[in-house]
Amino acid sequence: MSVKMKVTFTPIDEYFLGGEQNAGFGVDKRAPYFIRSENIPTQTTILGVIRYSSLENNNLLTPNFDQGNRVDGNHKKEQEALVGKSSFSFAASTEQSFGHIKKISPVFLEENGDLYSRHPLNYCVGDDPTDVWQYEMFKMKERSSGVDEKSFWLPENYKAKNGLPNAWIHPNEKKKLVHDTKVFFGKEKVGIIKLKKEKEDSGFFKKEYKGLRKGWHFTCFVNVESETDLPKEKIVRMGQSKSLFYMECKKTEMVWEDVIARINLGRVDGDSYHGVIYYAISDCYPNCPAEKLYQICDFAVTQVRPFRSLETKRAVDRYYDVMKKTNKVALLRSGSVFYVPENRKNEFENLFADTHRKIGFNRLLREEDNNESSII
Repeated sequence: MSVKMKVTFTPIDEYFLGGEQNAGFGVDKRAPYFIRSENIPTQTTILGVIRYSSLENNNLLTPNFDQGNRVDGNHKKEQEALVGKSSFSFAASTEQSFGHIKKISPVFLEENGDLYSRHPLNYCVGDDPTDVWQYEMFKMKERSSGVDEKSFWLPENYKAKNGLPNAWIHPNEKKKLVHDTKVFFGKEKVGIIKLKKEKEDSGFFKKEYKGLRKGWHFTCFVNVESETDLPKEKIVRMGQSKSLFYMECKKTEMVWEDVIARINLGRVDGDSYHGVIYYAISDCYPNCPAEKLYQICDFAVTQVRPFRSLETKRAVDRYYDVMKKTNKVALLRSGSVFYVPENRKNEFENLFADTHRKIGFNRLLREEDNNESSII
């Protein structure tokens, strides 16, 4: 039996969460001079913070860990039993173990006890993009291609010039919606950096840090073996700039799946689509080329997130050999929506490895033609 813990992260100040676009910043002369923080932490970032905090809470953190001294020969077995042997990897051929950490949910936003998930992208945006109450669900229509009697599906009410939703949704009876600008704010900071390569001179750079407005924080649910696996509260560092967050862990019985399953994905008057609609609750990694994914779908509205993480190689001792960049992959961002024929839903679901759901990737809401919803 495991214990479910509700873990919240509240930024103490503005934070910077790196992404692939700034992975080489400060060490690569090809890196852009202006970089912007991601709004929310990735699942691998959350896993890293949970593992670190668990080791520290159980007095198993190796001395000088932050200087690269990752392995303690005297406590190696205890460390591995608590948090696992290796970093998460999309390339892992078998299910990975993270010791006492059994499962991590996707990252949500929370305000006053209400969970908010990324708003589904299958909504039309009004002329004022920040007015979330102008959002209108896609009305899907089947159209003839004029070739070999083939047809395709398109939303007839979509206005490309207005873009896609940038909002969050709490799917209760009143359906609370909130735009990104009401949750996050940006703060630019300018500095000087010198690259010690060839004949590079000093130069300016600009970084846009992010902040959460008062009352908001990040929330996830973590299944562990015991309440003592995690601290009750702690100041932790997260992200590329080691930004400070206040972490709080409490035992909970909340079933986040029941909350998110109430999101309506798009059965409106005049909509003739009768397949299965999927909504990405978290970032998702399909184990196939993009062409195959989209060939299975009748229609999809997606955003792509280039992703690369740091992987710890524990077989070596030197810091710069321990931390290695993983290969770049393309994740489908949370909020992406897929329209899939009923007879191909199993084929579609098999594209998203169940093993990656262990740390919160590949979580999908499935809505059948009869409006019944379930989470996979």
